[in-house]
Amino acid sequence: MILGLPAKLAARLYALAPGLSAEILAATNRMLPEPGDDGTKSKKGYESETEITSSWVNRPYTREAERANNQL
Repeated sequence: MILGLPAKLAARLYALAPGLSAEILAATNRMLPEPGDDGTKSKKGYESETEITSSWVNRPYTREAERANNQL
């Protein structure tokens, strides 16, 4: 069972065009940031922010999550 519309659409896309799906996933992987360290060091959330995550587009969602989780 696949939950959520995006997951269902992704599964259908993969079934119809596995090569295209692989290209999309490869392009997405290239857009991800490079690892900054070996991953064993703990960090605060604000230390992981980038220009994209702190942009005006994401700011309302980030602040809403802060309030919902009592993390202001």
